[in-house]
Amino acid sequence: MEHKGGLPVEVLPVENGREVAYYVYAVARTRGHWEPGAPPDQAILPQAPIYTLAYQDLVALVSPVPVAEFGPPALEAHLEDAGWTRDRVVAHQTVLAALLTDYTLIPFKFCTLYRSEERVQAMLARHYEALECSLQRLAGATEWGVKLYYDRKTLTGWLASSAEVLQPLRETITRAPQGAGYFLRKKLAQAAQEAAEGMVAGWVQESHQRLADSAREAVVNPLQPPQVHGRADEMVLNGAYLVDDEAEETFRAVLAELADGSAARGLQYELTGPWPPYNFADLDLQEIPDE
Repeated sequence: MEHKGGLPVEVLPVENGREVAYYVYAVARTRGHWEPGAPPDQAILPQAPIYTLAYQDLVALVSPVPVAEFGPPALEAHLEDAGWTRDRVVAHQTVLAALLTDYTLIPFKFCTLYRSEERVQAMLARHYEALECSLQRLAGATEWGVKLYYDRKTLTGWLASSAEVLQPLRETITRAPQGAGYFLRKKLAQAAQEAAEGMVAGWVQESHQRLADSAREAVVNPLQPPQVHGRADEMVLNGAYLVDDEAEETFRAVLAELADGSAARGLQYELTGPWPPYNFADLDLQEIPDE
């Protein structure tokens, strides 16, 4: 069976005197009718080759890896090492990113292992129809991410000074006696804070809807905390969009229109990608059995 975090104890292939398993990055099909370029140099481990195993028009991109490092209990111990895990995750993502130019692909989860080349090819044969259907759905499109952040202080300041809905209160403050003006300014600040919540919710909904209308498919992912996204401001949208390659210019234009003038209001859009279709590959490949 397919295993995350190790392999069963049995006779395994031997390469250069070491027992090996096969690390699978993705199932893929070439884009167009040209021959793909050479696989990327950087693999999950330095000096590990990356090559393809084929079944009909599908290929799995794999690297042989030593069971001494990726089998139990070694892998469990390695995953407790933040540095080792970070380096391997980056290598995994780098391989997938390098494949995007030449392949439509279904990315596999980090540390997906098979016991032999034959079992990888058997997986391709056994699940050919489902894999083919998924690849057809993904063909000609690319995943892009859009994150929206906002700075609460900047937004409330803009609302207090410029928002039309608060104009009557600003005029009242201008006409008020000095003593009353202090309390009215506090009222204005409170009103701006309350208005900010509603405006942010509206901007998030409008942003996602307009971007989704320019995409083939769209999903909203969980928001990330600051310790993950590394910014001082607050994330309010974490969207992923499967965009037809021919519609990328339109998608970018929609994003530019949304972002125009938003910085003055404390809003910052961030476009990320292109990504492998992590959010749109409709097969949980970690559950495909390698019987």
